[in-house]
Order: sequence, then C-alpha cells, then structure tokens
Amino acid sequence: MIAVRKQVDRLGVPALLALGSGLLFFWNLGRASLQDWDEATYAEIAREIAVFHNWVYLHWNYVPWYNKPPLYIWLTAALYHFGVNAFWARAVSALAGVGVVLLTYAIAKRLYGRTAGIVAAIVLGSCFQFIAAGRFGTSDMLLTFFLYGSLYAYLQAKEHPAWWYAVGICTGLAIMTKGPAALVGPAAIAIALLIDRQLGSALRTRQLWGGLAAMVVIALPLHLSSLLPYGLAFSAPSLVTLRIARVALSVAAYTSTPLTP
Repeated sequence: MIAVRKQVDRLGVPALLALGSGLLFFWNLGRASLQDWDEATYAEIAREIAVFHNWVYLHWNYVPWYNKPPLYIWLTAALYHFGVNAFWARAVSALAGVGVVLLTYAIAKRLYGRTAGIVAAIVLGSCFQFIAAGRFGTSDMLLTFFLYGSLYAYLQAKEHPAWWYAVGICTGLAIMTKGPAALVGPAAIAIALLIDRQLGSALRTRQLWGGLAAMVVIALPLHLSSLLPYGLAFSAPSLVTLRIARVALSVAAYTSTPLTP
C-alpha cells in the first residue's frame, strides 16, 4: 500500500501537468487555417510524402526540397494517417510543448526539489508566447523538446554515466529537427563542464563517446544521402545559407537565395 501511494505521488504531478498543458495546446488546435510560410510549407511537404512515396527526398509544390532536416515533417506525415488537416499538421508541435513542460518540471525538480519543479512548469505554461509557439506547426518546439531532453540527461549523467547515451540521442534528434541550431545544447553542456571543472573527467568517460557516436549515427546518414544526389545544390542553401547564415543575418537576407534547384 505504501509503495502504491509513493507511485501515485511520483506520477500524479506529471500526469496533472500533462493534462493541464495538453488542454492548453490541443484545445481547438485545428480550428484556424494554416498560416503562410513555414506552417503551411511543412504541412504540404508532409502531404507530398504520400504523393511521391519517398521519405528521404522531400518535395514542396512537387519540386525537390532540402532546406531543413526532415524529422518534424516525417512525424507529421506519420500522423496524417489519422487525417490530413490543420490539427494533425500542428499535433507534433503541441505534443512537444507538453513534453517541454514535463521536462521543465523534471529539470527543476532535479535541481531544486518538487515544489520548484511544479512552480517552474506552471510559470512556463502560463506564458502566452510559449503556448502560441506550441500551437504553431513548425519544428521550433520539437527542437526545444530535444534540447531540454539533452540537458536533463546531462544532469542525470553526473551520477549515472549511462545517461550520456541519452544526451547523444537527444542531440542527434535535435540535429535531425533543426540542423546546426541544435549544437547550442552540446555547447551549453561543454560550458557547464568547464565551469564545474569536469570536462577532462567527462572526456575520459566511454559513455560520453558512446553518446557522441549515437549522435553521429542518427544525424549523419540523412545528410549524406541528400548530399549524394544533390551535391552542392544541397550543401550550399541547406547547410550554409539556411542553417548557419541565418544566425547572423536577417530573414530577408538568407531567404533571397533560391530554395529549390
């Protein structure tokens, strides 16, 4: 009986947070039309996967599209099994938003205790812009989810080195979601290790190198498979213009480059 009570106590708070945030993200999620540019673009690319029966070489308006990694689009295309509409076009982002709330709770609880975790999750869930981002069908919230996952895994790895594999897996999935933008996660972890003077000992941990290998195995094949048929047409706009230059340039500057061959 005591064990059951502890289990309910342990799972009850995350369940309530998932329910509450789920209502915020999913209530009338498909009511509004898809917005132009990224949201409508991602939805159409996911739809055209079924048209071309090709999950590797994506298309937008029936021409090759390789501007961003495909993980968000793959997940959306998988959910289109339940219907091709605005709700399912946004569902991956909304699910990721719920995941970010839960990870915020888990990270704060790990650092400061359960009360702090609950407060942190509630504060995040009360932010209008955060909820709006989760109800918008783009890859940003999914990227945030994987970055938060890698940070939580890093905190766990301090006591249980096997969690380095989770750090690598989350980072690899983040790269498959948003490309080099995902490297902010490993950079933050490296800075934390330097500040804590633990970088040297971490680099001597085989689990860390195993996590790095997992990241490469997840992220590299897709990029190589796109580079082989498209060559410089893929590497120039996809890697340099649309993923690296956008960090320093305005949207107008990097979107002036043609997006298709």
